[in-house]
Amino acid sequence: MENIMLETALRYKKLGISIIPVSRDKKPMIEFADREPLTEDEIKAFWKQNPTANLAMKCDKFVVVDVDVHNDINGYESIQPLLDEEWWKPTLSQTTASGGKQYFFLKREDMAVTQRIGFLKGVDIKAHENNYVVIPPSVTRKGQYKWDNQLPIITAPKELIREIMKNRDNYTHYDFSGFTTSGSSKTAQLFEAIVHGLGDSGGRNDALARFIGGLFLRNVDFDVVYQLAKQANFSTSDPLEDKEFERTFESMFKKEMRRRNGIRSDGG
Repeated sequence: MENIMLETALRYKKLGISIIPVSRDKKPMIEFADREPLTEDEIKAFWKQNPTANLAMKCDKFVVVDVDVHNDINGYESIQPLLDEEWWKPTLSQTTASGGKQYFFLKREDMAVTQRIGFLKGVDIKAHENNYVVIPPSVTRKGQYKWDNQLPIITAPKELIREIMKNRDNYTHYDFSGFTTSGSSKTAQLFEAIVHGLGDSGGRNDALARFIGGLFLRNVDFDVVYQLAKQANFSTSDPLEDKEFERTFESMFKKEMRRRNGIRSDGG
């Protein structure tokens, strides 16, 4: 019997794409972070056991401009000024199951680029080596992924990389100068989160709160906690948006201040 997903996965493999099997709700079905791409034999073995598994590609070689529409945010409106720029050239793109758009570019060798969640309103940049995007002919509960064209994936224009990296290092500043701490403790799970991230999208907020709280309880300097939390979020395949991150950190910071000042969170 013909196995469309297997045949397509093998075809993508030959094109140099690192393939990840994902479920109907877009969750990875294997451990994939920081590992070598699946071999042809591994692809055959997996899809013979799971013939309907969806396909995703790692962004180890690629920059993906991810345009979405949800609630009152319209990514199509946000991205239009860039599409109108002379330097924006046609490249491979797809329509996602939810009606969004994703534009694919090759990473440049002469310019570094990172992921950028909230690059524009309704527009994210997927560029971390452990980021991934679902690709055709995958089907989710919202519909099917479809290629818009058969164009080659072009190298990302320098102008696009400059736009992505603009103000990348800006972040909210917290004044921790009035607080001093002493002592520290090493915890394997906390260190692992810095490298591997906060886990899947369903528990990122809780994972971030536990991570921050764990460092606070171990008397890590406040500013260092903030920087490590930013790094852990950055290492997450689907990181929290900046506003959500700041809200979670501020909440944990205030909670820690109450604890250190001997004030219970219930006001007692």
